[in-house]
Amino acid sequence: MNIVIVGLGYVGLANALFFNGHHNVVGYDVDDKKRSLIRQKICPITDASLVDAFNKSLSTLNVVDNPETSYQTANIIIIATPTDYSTSNCGLDISSVESTIKDILKVNQTAEIIIRSTLPLGTTDKFIEQFKFKRIAFIPEFLREGSAFSDTLRPDRLVIGACEEDQPLLKSLFLNSLGKACPIILTTPKEAEAIKLFANSYLAMRIAFFNELDNLANANGLNSNKLIEAIGLDSRIGNGYNNPSFGFSGYCLPKDIKQLTHDFGEVPHVLLSSITKSNEERINYIVSLIMEKHPQVVGIYRLTMKAGSDNMRQAVISEVMKLLEKQNVNLIIYEPLIKETHYQGHKVINDLQVFIAQASLIVANRSDDLIKSAKEKLFTRDIFHTDK
Repeated sequence: MNIVIVGLGYVGLANALFFNGHHNVVGYDVDDKKRSLIRQKICPITDASLVDAFNKSLSTLNVVDNPETSYQTANIIIIATPTDYSTSNCGLDISSVESTIKDILKVNQTAEIIIRSTLPLGTTDKFIEQFKFKRIAFIPEFLREGSAFSDTLRPDRLVIGACEEDQPLLKSLFLNSLGKACPIILTTPKEAEAIKLFANSYLAMRIAFFNELDNLANANGLNSNKLIEAIGLDSRIGNGYNNPSFGFSGYCLPKDIKQLTHDFGEVPHVLLSSITKSNEERINYIVSLIMEKHPQVVGIYRLTMKAGSDNMRQAVISEVMKLLEKQNVNLIIYEPLIKETHYQGHKVINDLQVFIAQASLIVANRSDDLIKSAKEKLFTRDIFHTDK
């Protein structure tokens, strides 16, 4: 088939690599630099599994500067454009998805349009009604930063939200490229949208739960490690997403829980509405613990959200830094991904030993082997040294 991928971020690039080799794939992104890097055979995203898959790709991914011609001959068009949360609208910004559908239907009214961008509840049905076009499906992705391609290739499940007539085609499309068999759930688009939002909101809730456990353990001199280990041995609870952190962050969880809360409207949702508040309180509590140590110079160890990712913009450590700035704390940064000498007004020191020597306290949302030598200066709540 001829497949066009619109949006080459984590989701779009993972999908492009997933289908490339099985089908004729064309990618498009509004970012000129991203398209240029792909043409130079350089992966535009720092994600361990994406970089590996990109480098192993047997054929160069074809990208275009204008997708209109590719739309005309496409059988499948996958939309993976960003839908960031808009505080002014109290919901996800779906304008990029809407405008893409509009552009597609100007030149092609037979292709299957698959949306993989996260959407507010009921959005796909609204698009179907708005454009008078039934072949719009919502197939949520459940990938993690740092393992975007491997999660696309070997998902835990595949949820296909589409009209009944199109479900067999879409099921076959993905099954032929999957690296392993997985459960397949056939739903309406609205049900698929709900599954995506509830899944991420549950993960956010679980992170918030174990962070609150860590709050109480820390305040009472309890061993968080032993508490979490014992609780996780209950098979009904398990060991996933139980490692304390400064709070949940990233592209997905914060915006998805806000969107789901908004979608509830007047329907009772006390538990869900408290998750974001819990996360905010956790960040404030972490900063209070740091301030209790009266550090002269706080060293911020790594700005990325998690290992194997280059996402710094939505990382929780940025929120911690903002609160420390308000306390007029002197900050220095260790982040190898930053090549400049300063970042947001703070000195960047990428000689690790110099960084350790100059910091009176080192703050790390996630610790690793490199920073172990600074154990006596290290402040972290990372128990299991894992991102999940």
